[in-house]
Amino acid sequence: MFCRLLKVSRQGFYNYLNNRNRPWKYQLLADAMMEILAEDEYNDTYGRDRMHKALLKKNPEGVDPETVLYEVQCDDGDPEVPGSLSYGLTTIYPNRINGECPFTKGHWHMDETVEEVYEGESGTGLLMYMNHDGMTWCEKVFPGSVHHIAGTLAHRLINTGDVPLKVRAVWPPSAGHNYDEVTAHPFGFRVYRNGDEIKVTAHE
Repeated sequence: MFCRLLKVSRQGFYNYLNNRNRPWKYQLLADAMMEILAEDEYNDTYGRDRMHKALLKKNPEGVDPETVLYEVQCDDGDPEVPGSLSYGLTTIYPNRINGECPFTKGHWHMDETVEEVYEGESGTGLLMYMNHDGMTWCEKVFPGSVHHIAGTLAHRLINTGDVPLKVRAVWPPSAGHNYDEVTAHPFGFRVYRNGDEIKVTAHE
């Protein structure tokens, strides 16, 4: 009924529900800018040039405001159709900031009884898991690797290589994405690369 009133298709409405909490592809850059604004009440007068200089000061290796860290393409299934599945392709670009490997924001499922499957398509990286007790661990991701993700685990992808990491995903559309819980309770570790050495450090 609501779809008829709003003059939108049922599939379009479900696509909106599935995507409304999905993080923006520039989210990490936006978070860094908000952190700078919060440092001083007068920083809200910063224009593009001053903000860029402030970002460079915090990140000597440089942060291009146009840098895209990752993108997600997906085809959402219809939760009202039995057996329907959603399909996605995540691409994480090899843009390290101060040595930290780029990563997706990560999420739990809104419905934790629903599972998900990842398959590495190209590039190399890590799939980081975290349970509700904060225990965090990783699996290596590479072309052809398959990862069965329990609905009770938060998960994020990390590119540790020099080329884009591409990973395909399949999940029931009823899963949903809980990003707020990851924001409130971050993953326990961060991943850095120095030359060919991968270093994992505890999140402070």
